Amino acid sequence: MKNFLLAILILAQTALAASDPFAELESEFKNSKKSSKFERFEDDMLEDFDRFKQSVDDDFDAYKKSIDNEFAKLLQQSWQEFNAIKTSAPYTTPKPSTYPIAKKQEPLDKDELKQSPKIEIKVKPIQTATPPIKVMPKIEEHKRKVQFHFFGENITLNYDRSLLFRFRSTNNESIGSVWKQLSKSKYQTLDSQMQDYMEALALNDWAKYLFVQQAGETLYKNQNKANLFTWFMMVKMGYDLKVGYDKRDVYLLSAMQHSLYSVPFFNIDNTRYYLLPNSVLPTNALSTAELSKENGPIKRLHTYKGHYPDAKKKLSFEIKTPLRIDNDIQRRALTFDFENRSYTVNAAYSDTLVSFYNTLPQSDYRIYFDATNSRQINNSLLKDLSAHIDGMTELEAVNFLLRFTQTAFQYKTDDDQFAYEKVMFPDETIHFPYSDCEDRSILFQTLVKSLLGLDVVGLKYSNHVATAVSLSHEVRGDSVNYKGKRYTVADPTYINANVGMTMPQYKKADFTVIE
Repeated sequence: MKNFLLAILILAQTALAASDPFAELESEFKNSKKSSKFERFEDDMLEDFDRFKQSVDDDFDAYKKSIDNEFAKLLQQSWQEFNAIKTSAPYTTPKPSTYPIAKKQEPLDKDELKQSPKIEIKVKPIQTATPPIKVMPKIEEHKRKVQFHFFGENITLNYDRSLLFRFRSTNNESIGSVWKQLSKSKYQTLDSQMQDYMEALALNDWAKYLFVQQAGETLYKNQNKANLFTWFMMVKMGYDLKVGYDKRDVYLLSAMQHSLYSVPFFNIDNTRYYLLPNSVLPTNALSTAELSKENGPIKRLHTYKGHYPDAKKKLSFEIKTPLRIDNDIQRRALTFDFENRSYTVNAAYSDTLVSFYNTLPQSDYRIYFDATNSRQINNSLLKDLSAHIDGMTELEAVNFLLRFTQTAFQYKTDDDQFAYEKVMFPDETIHFPYSDCEDRSILFQTLVKSLLGLDVVGLKYSNHVATAVSLSHEVRGDSVNYKGKRYTVADPTYINANVGMTMPQYKKADFTVIE
């Protein structure tokens, strides 16, 4: 019976194969003898696909048009006036102008050194001798172009004249009209080219915002129009931005993934929308001091409630990959002493990257603690330091990096150096002549995490920031317990102090942990 069924199955398969038109067509096609029957079938399939694709495109265009029209109607309704709210300063009391110096560099405990394991260097260079090529978008020379300089990069973009909108007066009806004009314009080519540049340069959210803003300023030569263009393009990219206006000017507001300090915000629909800087309103003007001035520019604004449906992303300062706007490389030699021996470390940094960092309003410390290293930090500073600590024990290496951070840089508060509070990324600490407690803490934890792979937390006091390291073995000295782990205090501003030493004035002070 089994053989009988098998025979029937074989006969059936043979019959199907013999009568299968697709099998015949496939055979003809393989022999390069394309039948008119196959050609008609192929043409019909392509026509059907084109009709289907066009139908989907038409439906999507109709959907986008309906959304844009509804949003334009919302914008042309009555806007509300919102008062600017002052954000708190990062410190409750001023930072000290000087810090204590440990009496002398105490030698490391010999017994603890014996218990400390030999280190393994964790960092790997991220830039080869020939850096990867930046693939920039193709520009059509015969079309209209806007050109500008963006942190060392020459940018050229095509645009259509339909983007040259009219803006007659500063009110919500005019702003709604601008949205209508731009949504009907041929903005898609410009949007695609901008996003190609953003990918090629590995821009984070904030750099993308600055890119669009600079394109708008160059294209329109008018700050209000540039802000409206930036708002439209960022919203189309999915970001939750708003515009607000006073009697004369248009301002940009954005929801953020994290808190900002000394930057005014507006509470709209239970969400903080922070005032964003631009060429007219630079970053260091976004201060509570500016808000307190009589006739200051940012006391209240008119803006709208509601959202563009597809714009839900909040801007972030996070740097998850090395930014590729790292041109104009500079170098600095840094000297220090450790265990009765002098060392010199060579560090490279990018002036254009430092210029970019300088545009950032002050944010949560975790943004700085978690930032991905620049290519220059990995391939100069970390490379030099790794050669010095190779062969050391873990305890020696941590103290070596601590002494470097304590003594290779001169101390000065931000108020004394900049006249406003500024938190620095490691590249900035190398660039500027002075640094203070949080800058050194950020640099030190970068070195320890990158070179040794150890966990580090920040310790934020009322007017000071230090760090603590989770060592693989217990050592004597001050420590904190956090989430079930012991972290030994390491203060990059307490000159000559070893791991485990807390500044005398902070031994009993309250602090919060920065992860």
